[in-house]
Amino acid sequence: MIIDYRHEPREGEEKRVTWRDMIGNASVKRNLLQLFLWPAKYPAEFTGLLAPQEGLLPFGPPRNGKTMAAKAVASKCKATFFNVDAASFGSKWFGDSEKMVKALFEVARERAPSIIFMDEVDGIMPASGADLGFGSQALNRIKAELLVQLDGLPTTADRVQVIGATNRPWDIDVALLNRLPIRTYVPLPDQEGRAALFRKLLGTNTRGHTLTDDDFDHVAIKTEGYSYRDLTKLCREAAYVSVREALMTDDVDECLEDESEAVMALRSRRSLQVNKVLTAAQKIKPTTHPQLIARLEDWKNEYAEQT
Repeated sequence: MIIDYRHEPREGEEKRVTWRDMIGNASVKRNLLQLFLWPAKYPAEFTGLLAPQEGLLPFGPPRNGKTMAAKAVASKCKATFFNVDAASFGSKWFGDSEKMVKALFEVARERAPSIIFMDEVDGIMPASGADLGFGSQALNRIKAELLVQLDGLPTTADRVQVIGATNRPWDIDVALLNRLPIRTYVPLPDQEGRAALFRKLLGTNTRGHTLTDDDFDHVAIKTEGYSYRDLTKLCREAAYVSVREALMTDDVDECLEDESEAVMALRSRRSLQVNKVLTAAQKIKPTTHPQLIARLEDWKNEYAEQT
């Protein structure tokens, strides 16, 4: 997938991710500003010991905003955004996979400034010794070509940056880790971040909502351990509660008749209330295992930027 942030979106184009879409991620934003965005925007201020490093690795729990963070960086830098994963380089023909890697960087140079975002980068360059099965030789050729391309970036004025994202940073090949020195942890949203995300998501409900500031604080407390996708799913479930209630007001065979009690109830449903959100929270549970969080925290403390 390619998104050209160098130009304004065309009519009918899908809504783009912006810097302000990163709700409740203040610490991540500070890291990106200090280590990535400020050096790109104010290069005269970042020379000598402050000279920017090449390669960013956002890591953290799955389905929690790493791709959004990369898109927000591309948007702020007005760069062309290339989104690739291991499947992007797959080919049954000998030699084609590494050619795709080389072609990706060539196109990125042509459309610079560019950001190449490698999602689940541990699948593209797994750690040495991993059981890769039948495709190990092809993957090794991809790894070799990728390292060649990465080594060429700092010595040119191509203005191509690489971002690799993962929820398993310990499974990434050491050679690639050394080329992604800017490592920033994208944690689960804290209480303040969850409340802010609830405000944003419920604000899009077609019937509005009646939640107060105290209600938002309450549901944020009740949803500790939820990822961004978990919270999005919870809000959708809360909006559907009244739809399901409407379906229960009439015989199921009558529910497509315009004058049925079910359709009337659907059309007259009220604004979303806090009890609907709490009901949804009983059904939608957090999907990130605490053991994964603990291991990510340990890796962060040992290998990541401490800012």
